[in-house]
Parts: sequence; C-alpha cells; structure tokens
Amino acid sequence: MATVELHQFVEQLSNFYTDAEAQLWLHMLHPMLPGARPIDLLNNGQEEAVLALIKRLEHGAFT
Repeated sequence: MATVELHQFVEQLSNFYTDAEAQLWLHMLHPMLPGARPIDLLNNGQEEAVLALIKRLEHGAFT
C-alpha cells in the first residue's frame, strides 16, 4: 500500500480519532475483523473491507 493511500485512510479516520489513535486503530486487531488488523487487509489489497469498516464507524459502530 502506498503512503498516499494509507494517508487517505488515516484522513477518513480523523473524523473519529486523532492521527495517533488512527495509527493504533490500523495496527491493532479489530473485533469486526476476526484475527486481522486493518493494516493487514490494506496490505493485501482488501481496501474495500477496511472502507466498509470505516463506514460502520460513521454509522455508530465503535467496537
């Protein structure tokens, strides 16, 4: 994943988190992604799954 693309995801997350918190969010296992971290999905070309998760955040799913 290119740095510019990653920056775009961090920018979207800035609606909910500080930059540092967004970085943590990307690098920690997420309960809505069993056994995976958002950054792993991004690195494997699964940007749509991460975008779907961010959209869930926009609709109030903060788990």
